[in-house]
Amino acid sequence: MSTCHNHKMTHITLILILQLPYFLRQFTYLICRSLKNLIQQSAGSTTDAYTD
Repeated sequence: MSTCHNHKMTHITLILILQLPYFLRQFTYLICRSLKNLIQQSAGSTTDAYTD
């Protein structure tokens, strides 16, 4: 029963991807940018953070 539920969730996710391509691109961009900033901060490169 769990596999059927997972398949349904996957189908819904695919529909959302097809309906909101622009939103997902923006969302992915923001996540990648945030992760990049976190990596720079954790590396201690504070100078690079201000040059952006």
